[in-house]
Amino acid sequence: MPPRRVDPAIAEAVERQAAAMRELSRRASPEPDVVVPEDAPAPIQQARAERRR
Repeated sequence: MPPRRVDPAIAEAVERQAAAMRELSRRASPEPDVVVPEDAPAPIQQARAERRR
């Protein structure tokens, strides 16, 4: 079987998407020692607000 050829643009898009998912996961499950102020927006509200900008 010949080696698979990967389109560089697709590989870059996959990596960007993976990085975005890691960032969302990190935001959704912050480190336990991080103190979040009570009046801080919930992560989903923050994500929606950022998407609107």
